[in-house]
Amino acid sequence: MDVLVTLVEVCEAKRWPVKLATLAGAIAIRMEQRGLSHQDLESLFGSRSQVSAVLVLADLLLDAR
Repeated sequence: MDVLVTLVEVCEAKRWPVKLATLAGAIAIRMEQRGLSHQDLESLFGSRSQVSAVLVLADLLLDAR
């Protein structure tokens, strides 16, 4: 049984690899789940450019790890 499980896991990993989400992508998914838009973030950060800067910085911090 263990051999079969291992074979299935290997097959699934090759056929359907799971990509790690970026931090900005994770934020976008969470925003969608809560029904939020970029305009909602603008009210928190002040402007559209600030929202973009935060999302870019989030991904840069994640890549630095």
